[in-house]
Amino acid sequence: MFAVKKLNRNGRWDIVSLVDEKGSFRRLAVFESKNEAQKYLEEYMKRMDRRSMVCSRRGTKSPQELKVFTIDNDNQQVLKRKGPNPKKVAG
Repeated sequence: MFAVKKLNRNGRWDIVSLVDEKGSFRRLAVFESKNEAQKYLEEYMKRMDRRSMVCSRRGTKSPQELKVFTIDNDNQQVLKRKGPNPKKVAG
């Protein structure tokens, strides 16, 4: 499996959200093939470029660093257990 990740302010790579054409969050950007992940990365970058042009006029937001990462078996198990949006259980 492959994930599209961005570098956050603390130097940690986090998986980006998979957003559909309407702008709705669907899940984490994790894909079965590297080709699918690369296509989404390009789409995500275009979307963020349009957004950053608006923000740059306001003097905020710098360009993001994005990459496609291979997810190993251990990380796949964590994603399956947690799901795309884990909720805290009270107790």
